[in-house]
Amino acid sequence: MKEKVNLKNEEKTATIIDVRHQWEFERHHVAKAINIPLLQLTLRLPTLRELPGPLCVYSNEGIRSSKATTLLHSAGISNVIDAGSIQSLLE
Repeated sequence: MKEKVNLKNEEKTATIIDVRHQWEFERHHVAKAINIPLLQLTLRLPTLRELPGPLCVYSNEGIRSSKATTLLHSAGISNVIDAGSIQSLLE
């Protein structure tokens, strides 16, 4: 089970990344989040390495955020928070 992320603490320093599809992001998303769909993460690695603070990733149910976290870690980006599902962030 993932540890609950308190966005009020993270949003000041973290870059919040929604790894869902663009249409899901457009329907609703966490405030201040940027949308980088999971399938585009590899292409965006150079940019992601330059972002300040931790990367806080979330998805619809937490499956894609887990995959994104694994991908980012394997690419050498260690300061990643897997926030899991969007619902857990909005509760």
